[in-house]
Amino acid sequence: MSTVDLNRLRIRKKYFIPINPSELESSIMTELEACNPSFFTFKAWRLAEKHKNYWRFDFNYRYSFILVHAKPPLLAQQAIELDQQYDADIRKNYFEELSNRVGGAPDELCVFVVKTETNGCIVEVELRPTFYRKIVQQYKMPEECEIQDSYLTCERFLKTIFESGLSATMVSEDKLIIPKPTMEFLINDSYVRQITERLEKMFEEATNEILIIGWIGTFFISKFKELKQKGINIFVITGNTKDIRQDIMQKEKAKAITELIDIIGKSNISIKPEFHGRMIIVDNKALIGSADLDSYSLTGTRIEFAAYTEDPSIVLSLRNYFRKVFSPWKETPA
Repeated sequence: MSTVDLNRLRIRKKYFIPINPSELESSIMTELEACNPSFFTFKAWRLAEKHKNYWRFDFNYRYSFILVHAKPPLLAQQAIELDQQYDADIRKNYFEELSNRVGGAPDELCVFVVKTETNGCIVEVELRPTFYRKIVQQYKMPEECEIQDSYLTCERFLKTIFESGLSATMVSEDKLIIPKPTMEFLINDSYVRQITERLEKMFEEATNEILIIGWIGTFFISKFKELKQKGINIFVITGNTKDIRQDIMQKEKAKAITELIDIIGKSNISIKPEFHGRMIIVDNKALIGSADLDSYSLTGTRIEFAAYTEDPSIVLSLRNYFRKVFSPWKETPA
């Protein structure tokens, strides 16, 4: 059997999640399905085991493998019937083939509620990559570099699911103390640029996801391009480009929209002319106020107000609202 230390392949974290334990299972499953690898044509994450305060989620490799190789893609029931026709050798080899393709990818997630709070719960989380199951079941050792890549991949996955998706907050290992969330009132005017400076810091610290409601100018376009190249997802809800007037500030917005389409694609942009609110979410932080992301609001003389928060329940509510109202842009750019 392999002598590799399996603890090096497991990511363990402790989080405070602003969600009632009764809603935790469905909330986690929603985030897992949203992070499903693109080469799977079937939603492979499933609830494999459940107890009172414990859930284990894993990939259903069998049906995923069949659906990947079957053309055209089959329905789940058809996949089951097709699987029954496969001979013993194919059944033996398909898992190895798939694990070779995604050996370092997240494969099994265990969540245990250790304490219930009035506004959420504290959970212990363990995430295992495909390598873990591969070693345990097939006694094969991944290369050293693969172990490191796997650890980093799984750590990023946990941040995406819990810190970004569920607005979870890391809890101290020594004491079960929930960090007090930061809340600040910020302004932009002729003398201070508190909002602009905070946005620059938020974007610089981004690790997973950025959600924006409001007009986009060219001020942060180069930063968005840089962040997109790092693999950070960016989604924007903005106004109708057909309403843009031909003055200097409006031309900036028109130019920014064209560049934004090239950077994140129309599928990550939603056109909502009725929206007047302004909001930016970066991972587990949010800024709500009057400012657009253009030079008029960020560097001009106009007075802008904003509230910055890291309160998990507020950020989660804002993110859920964003996802509820977001719909991909389908019309032709103006």
